[in-house]
Amino acid sequence: MNSLKWALNLERDDCHNPLLLVFFSEMNYNHLHCNITRRVKEETGQEIASPDKQAMLISMMNAYKNIKIGASTDIKKELTKLNNIFFRHQVKTLVQGLEAYKDYYKHASSLPVPLERASQADRIKGTKVLRNKFLTNQTD
Repeated sequence: MNSLKWALNLERDDCHNPLLLVFFSEMNYNHLHCNITRRVKEETGQEIASPDKQAMLISMMNAYKNIKIGASTDIKKELTKLNNIFFRHQVKTLVQGLEAYKDYYKHASSLPVPLERASQADRIKGTKVLRNKFLTNQTD
């Protein structure tokens, strides 16, 4: 799926905005994707699976719509600002999710093991005592 076509389908009235065209380009998407996975690995020490493209595009669209970009004519500066904000948010979200999963896995894998059923030692002993008395009474 082409990320630029996807974004243009959603933002028909904003399709002539150069920032939208550059932010959703395949080159920028691949740049963000590679850097996000690399940064998460650096922070957690664990390699993650490739983020879902659809989910990442939705997050990019939310960032594009919600972040106030100044009226600057410097597209490169605005793109860098938007990429940095999106990048920090995505890395933070993925690291928190990974830490939550590790915590869940640690707790789920160390569930208490049920004890064996307790045997009533006094009852077994008592049974032997009764049996012995019964046997002794029969012989008397």
